[in-house]
Amino acid sequence: MQADSTNPRGFTRWLVAVNLSPLYVVYKMYDIEDVVLYVGVSGRLYDRMRTHFYEKPWITEVARVEVEHVPNEERARRRERELIETEYPVHNIAGQPAKIPTLARIDLLLAILAAFHHEEYPLS
Repeated sequence: MQADSTNPRGFTRWLVAVNLSPLYVVYKMYDIEDVVLYVGVSGRLYDRMRTHFYEKPWITEVARVEVEHVPNEERARRRERELIETEYPVHNIAGQPAKIPTLARIDLLLAILAAFHHEEYPLS
């Protein structure tokens, strides 16, 4: 099930309908270029979306939302973890692989270590 957030009236009706469902949902938020921004789970999607709208500055990037119904919270949480581990949503922190340090940070770390050991390290 999908919703287009560019149509506010239709999007709100869709959220209310999904919120009345007795099932848990796993949702994916996409930007206009179909990049996965966020993956989440909820038993009350309307309330969860409202929280995102008030608390997340990146919510303006959302162009569409995909929803997958699941029968219970345990399966929903498992599915959420799978999606985070395979799709690497931009704004999910939990479940993401460790970020590889940039060369600038590696150079800085080496310079700090060299200073600690009283050695010179040429920065590139």
